[in-house]
Amino acid sequence: MDIKVTTIKSAKLTTVPTFPSEGEEAPALALTTCTKPSSANLQTWHCQLGHLSPEVVSHMLSKNMVTGMEITDRSTIAMPCKQCIKGKQSHTDIHKSTDSRSDTVLSCIFLDVCGRLPTKSHNGYEYFVTWVDNKSQKVFVAGMQEKSEVTHHFKAFISQAEVKTGQCVGILHSNRGGEYIAGEAQHYLEDRGIKHEMTTPNTPQHNGVAKRMNQTLLDKVQAMLIDTDLPQSYWYDALHYTVHIHNVTPTQALDNITLEEAWSGNKPNVSNIRTFGACAFMQIPDSHCDKLSACSLICIFISLAHQCKAYCLVHRQTCQFIESHDVIFDEGGASLHYKHMITKDNDMTGGVSINETPSNALQQSPMPTAIASHPKCNTCTPVKDDNTHYSVTSYGPHSCTMEHASVAHTDISKDLKTYMEAMAHSNTTKWEMACDNEKCSFDMMGIYKVVPCPKGRKVVGSKWVFHIKWGPNGTIQKYKACIVAQGFT
Repeated sequence: MDIKVTTIKSAKLTTVPTFPSEGEEAPALALTTCTKPSSANLQTWHCQLGHLSPEVVSHMLSKNMVTGMEITDRSTIAMPCKQCIKGKQSHTDIHKSTDSRSDTVLSCIFLDVCGRLPTKSHNGYEYFVTWVDNKSQKVFVAGMQEKSEVTHHFKAFISQAEVKTGQCVGILHSNRGGEYIAGEAQHYLEDRGIKHEMTTPNTPQHNGVAKRMNQTLLDKVQAMLIDTDLPQSYWYDALHYTVHIHNVTPTQALDNITLEEAWSGNKPNVSNIRTFGACAFMQIPDSHCDKLSACSLICIFISLAHQCKAYCLVHRQTCQFIESHDVIFDEGGASLHYKHMITKDNDMTGGVSINETPSNALQQSPMPTAIASHPKCNTCTPVKDDNTHYSVTSYGPHSCTMEHASVAHTDISKDLKTYMEAMAHSNTTKWEMACDNEKCSFDMMGIYKVVPCPKGRKVVGSKWVFHIKWGPNGTIQKYKACIVAQGFT
């Protein structure tokens, strides 16, 4: 009979009287029999091989990876295989990036609530909600004690954002949480004409912008708390400061521009950025200390103030929270950095805001011991007013008195009101030199920089102040010209 062999296609079997005994040499060529291959269609092989992909089954046969296999019909395959779908179905791929972006700010806002966090903040917060603008990618955050507060917070956010930007919110994108689809929230969005987009059920990836942002913020918060050894109850202070830092730094979603500039059109000022948890020396107001008490209190920097231009500090020994603009920071460098921030224009009460809770954070020093009842008398002889050292005196009818008095009433002694008056004065050269000296002093100190006018900001005006400094003998000592900021905008 004919059989398949490895080296020749076929051969005739011959009669072999006996097989080689043990120890004898085996014949040079041995003929093996070929088993009958298993023949089946592609559908059968697909099922026999554990629902292996039909492409892989055909590839096995075409590349001679196995023997004893024969496919009779490659077209009889029912696709898709219901058994494969039931056993192997997975989530559809979700793109992590998009080519489309909103044209204006507030046209699309991503919203997400994070919590409950394992530790309650000292403010009583266990949740926080974030908003991410689709165009600028700027982030906003608010702390919450309960999830039910989210409606109140996004109402306040929408009102403030629309007033500040002059734009209207078009789309609010969130997941299907009950706090978003409650009756009050839906009625508010419908009344404002805001479209509410929600994620597909059981697909939080569709709100990936806000989800990833929450994770990014929490990662930074954790690193900042570990770096400063502050307890976890300070997580919201670190979160609020992290959001501020995130908004003034660049991101891959924008092209060489910060989030704040994309939102408002103005480049952010980072001169007030300090290390979270840095040692801060706060100046104690005069109303909280006497003349012999220490004038500085050692605190820890935790954030920037919400409603004024100041630093938020905490005094750890008494858990007193303070807002102040008179602060010297020690961030571990070679020298201390002094930072003086002005408060709001209408704030004339001082730059320190202290919690009203009774505390020993700003303790006054003990009162000094009583002073002796008979203090020393001053034994120095007073200088007489008519000492010859002075050329002008109020005693006696000196001839120079009337001369100097008359000089005081001349037109030259009057302070000028405007720059035009100074340039039209008889001593124009003197006033022009005084103005040049003032400009040179500004340049030497480097206290200003010429920049384009920020968008949507009112520029504080300035004016020249002119004054003549007189000597004791009635002569002019100096022409002074100063540039001052006007106290109104």
